[in-house]
Amino acid sequence: MSYTVKIMKDMLGFDCESFKPENAAVLAKEQIQCFKKLKEKYS
Repeated sequence: MSYTVKIMKDMLGFDCESFKPENAAVLAKEQIQCFKKLKEKYS
């Protein structure tokens, strides 16, 4: 697991090491939700 993937998993709860291009939109929405939760936690 790369350092970046580990940070994303530990900080955001987003665990995705690789993906297919056709899944990018769905994963982007999931990642945005993770960032929103992180923002709420520290706001």
